[in-house]
Amino acid sequence: MQAAPVHLAGGEHACLLVHGLAGSPLEVRFIGKLLQRAGFSVYIPVIPGDSMGSEPLPWQRWRDEIARIFADLRARHDTVSVGGLSSGATLALTLAETVPGIQALALWAVTLYYDGWAIPWYRSLFEPAYRLGFGRFYGYREAEPYGLKNERWRARVAEAMRAHKASTAGPALIPSDFLFQSILMGRYAVSHLHRVTCDTVVLHAADDETASPRNADEVFAGIRSVHKRRLMLGDSYHIITMDNERDLVARETIRFFQQSILRVRPQLPLALVSSARALLRLQRRRAARGG
Repeated sequence: MQAAPVHLAGGEHACLLVHGLAGSPLEVRFIGKLLQRAGFSVYIPVIPGDSMGSEPLPWQRWRDEIARIFADLRARHDTVSVGGLSSGATLALTLAETVPGIQALALWAVTLYYDGWAIPWYRSLFEPAYRLGFGRFYGYREAEPYGLKNERWRARVAEAMRAHKASTAGPALIPSDFLFQSILMGRYAVSHLHRVTCDTVVLHAADDETASPRNADEVFAGIRSVHKRRLMLGDSYHIITMDNERDLVARETIRFFQQSILRVRPQLPLALVSSARALLRLQRRRAARGG
C-alpha cells in the first residue's frame, strides 16, 4: 500500500507532522485535523525510505527530507511547529537537534529504544544478527494489541491487517532494514539531546507496549529547552494519536503550540483552545463569520 501526503490548509502558523516507522500520514491525521480547526496549516508528508510502500533508505535521508520540507514551510509561514509519532517523534527530535527555527516540538510516544512490554525477548539479538547478515531476512510482524488499547479500533486494525496487510496504524510487517535504521536514528538522537532548545512537549502512555516511559523520561531530562512539558497518559498504548486519549493528545499539543507562539508574539489574536469540543465551537464561530 502506497502512502499519500496530507495537506490541510489553514492560517499563517504551520505544523509539520511525521508518522511512525514504515507508516503513513493516516496515523497522525486526526491530530492534524484538529490543529487545522484551531487555525494552523498542517502538512503530513510522505518520506521516501521511511513511509509505507517505499524502499528503505538510511535514516539521514529521512531527516534530510523533512528538513527540506521544514525549510519550505518556514519560508511561507510565520512559524512552523513540528510533531511526530513513535519513530516519527524521534525523527522530529533529530530535526530539532540539527535545524534551528522550530517554534515548538511535540513528541508523541517518542521511541529511542524498543523496550516496551510487548517487544519479544529476542529483540536484543536483532542488531548483531542484522550486522552479520542474518537479520536482513527478518521482519517485525505487528500483533495484538497493535498499539491500541481501544478494543473496537483494535479490531478494525486487525481486520485491515489480515485483509490488506496494512491499516491506518501502519503495515502488518515492518522489514528489518527499516528497523535497523530506526535503531541507529534513536542512538543518534540520544547522544544529541543537549542540542534541543526549542519549546517541547512530550506525551507518552504509561502502558506503552512498544517504547517504555523510559524513552519519554530520557528525552525530557536530556533536552535543554527552557519551556518543556511532559504528560503521561493512563488509558492508551503506543499509538496515542489514534487511541482512547487522542482528544487529549490533540488538545495538549494545540495549547502548547499556541502558548509557545504567544510567548514570543503576545500581540497575535490567537484563541487558546482548551478541549476538542472547544475546537469544534471555534470552527463553527469562524464559519459563521465567513472565515
